[in-house]
Amino acid sequence: MTSEKRLSSVCHSIAHHAVSALSYLHPHLRQACRAAGEYSAQIDLLSPNPCPENLRGNQPLQIALMSLQERFAQILQSEGFSLDELQKALLFFEFPAEYKDDYCSNCHAALQASSGKEFLHAVNCMGASIVPNPSFKRDCRKSAAAP
Repeated sequence: MTSEKRLSSVCHSIAHHAVSALSYLHPHLRQACRAAGEYSAQIDLLSPNPCPENLRGNQPLQIALMSLQERFAQILQSEGFSLDELQKALLFFEFPAEYKDDYCSNCHAALQASSGKEFLHAVNCMGASIVPNPSFKRDCRKSAAAP
């Protein structure tokens, strides 16, 4: 088994990829959120359909999220892991008011290994590391503690 420390790298990589143009999420994610009256979105990369139910009307977003999910599996595999070794793989996107462009968001990534060890990483739309949103950290811990 690969060292769980490598999951920190996976967490970092998926957050960066998700805010990049290579993920093809933007502008679709913010447009879908705006249409649904939302200011953020949480994506479960372990779900059979990673697109949140209230955003599923946006076909380009659904395709981009399926692609992101595949890329996540590739990143995991490149570090010696499989999806089966995770309890949780969440991305939380937020759209701060100062980001006027639909191509900009902050992305917070949270991974939890089967052992329970958590990894968090957050980046802004320019790819710079930021402090993870405290409410996202609390929500992640709650979902980990739930039966």
